Amino acid sequence: MALVACLAHVNTARNGFLYDDQAYIVDNPQVDGLRHAGAILVSPFPPDKKEQGLYRPLTTLSFAVDDALWGTERPGGFHLTSVLLHAVTAALLTHLALLLLRERRAATLCGLVFAAHPILTEAVAALANRSEILVGLFTVAAITLARARFARIVACLLYTSPS
Repeated sequence: MALVACLAHVNTARNGFLYDDQAYIVDNPQVDGLRHAGAILVSPFPPDKKEQGLYRPLTTLSFAVDDALWGTERPGGFHLTSVLLHAVTAALLTHLALLLLRERRAATLCGLVFAAHPILTEAVAALANRSEILVGLFTVAAITLARARFARIVACLLYTSPS
């Protein structure tokens, strides 16, 4: 599934910084390697627009990590990170679908639709929308973990012999 997601979106690695990417990444003084990691955790998003009332520390931290790895002179690396995050989400969603549906073909179809559906192109291609990818990833991860935890609790309740 991760491979399908990568193949569907890897062409974005040739893109530069677009529209809001300039303000959120290139002109953002906090996206300078990991030097400002502490400040990112307590700052609005973007830092020069407090009136927007946005707070997205994980998005800004992910841009800072990208800057440390690639530098802003190589926007393709930032795009590659978004593609990889989407690929991990697609693989995890397929796993969750398998846990919930218990039908491999249905879970695979679910993952394929998520991995390659054109409606997700903007979230993957526009770096300013990385928060959408991260929300998806953490939501699917949370549901997967909650489902696993719930299954263990039920198993304990059902299979615990009375004393």
